[in-house]
Amino acid sequence: MLRQPKPYKILSCPIKCSVEKNLVGKICIVTGASRGVGRGIALGLGEAGATVYVTGRSLETPSEGFGVLGGTISATAQLINDLGGVGIPVQVDHGNDEEVRALFERVKAEHGRLDVLVNNAWGVPMDIDNLEGSPKTFWEQGPRYYDAMFPVGVRSTFVASCLAAPLLMGPQREGPGGLIVNVSSFAALTYTFCVTYGTAKAAVERMTSDMAFELRPFDVACLQLWPGVVRSERMNYLDQKGELPSAFNLSRSESPIFSGRAVAALVADHARAMLSSGQRVVTAELAEELGFTDEDGTQPPSIRDLRHMVPFVCDTIGMPSPPAWMLPAFKVPFKEMEGEPPEWLFKPPAKPE
Repeated sequence: MLRQPKPYKILSCPIKCSVEKNLVGKICIVTGASRGVGRGIALGLGEAGATVYVTGRSLETPSEGFGVLGGTISATAQLINDLGGVGIPVQVDHGNDEEVRALFERVKAEHGRLDVLVNNAWGVPMDIDNLEGSPKTFWEQGPRYYDAMFPVGVRSTFVASCLAAPLLMGPQREGPGGLIVNVSSFAALTYTFCVTYGTAKAAVERMTSDMAFELRPFDVACLQLWPGVVRSERMNYLDQKGELPSAFNLSRSESPIFSGRAVAALVADHARAMLSSGQRVVTAELAEELGFTDEDGTQPPSIRDLRHMVPFVCDTIGMPSPPAWMLPAFKVPFKEMEGEPPEWLFKPPAKPE
């Protein structure tokens, strides 16, 4: 019997917490912040006192096709204000370079600098989980997913980073350089959802590494953030419909604000951020190191931790899981997670008769 998923409290009201307001005066941009991980990161920065420009297409009403999930940048900005930060909603289509340029020109005019850019905007079609009539193979999908995720996902990350870089460095700054966080996932290593999704995530991984190399002399960090299974609006929606794949068991999931607390911890410790520049930062593993918790006070284990993997595998194949005390805090090397997933996790498409 699976445990019931933990509620996603941040959807309806701001959480009450005693997070230190150590980011007051920090100027941040979080793209794609109307819902999900982007919203959680914006809230994590906001609860630490930061000024956060939250961007997305949905100012007052959800974007077309996503009404069932809800979420707007205005609502995110209000929650940031409620948590003690400064939330500023800016309607931006990250597939439109002129709108993106106007955002950075506004930040420069109002503050003269930028401390944090979080690239989270991602053109994910509503049917990407293959559960609502989506074709399952790349040849059936054709270029539709590619044309969604590469312009707003890969290219938008590059464009925003180009515009942010001069504001993250230079003589206008006092103290250390800034930080670019590119939100990615374990899909950069192994098959998840579809061919295009993993290819786009892998592209961002290489982009992050190479950007970090060029930014390091300017004391600017650039890293990937890898959340675990997140209780986003999309995941909760699928769970309520009974259509959530076993690979995304919400009983061992993270809230979106857990990612926000990971970013806030890195912003507060620039030396630590520079150590991870160009690398993968797994939210749960950073929490173990730096001591921050999820909204319920827990520290969920990393996806590659045996404390997550063993119960997950047992649930998936219908076996009882061993007691938690028997499972060591051992993390499977990233190298062992590369390549094709096991068939009990993602079944390959059936060959036609």
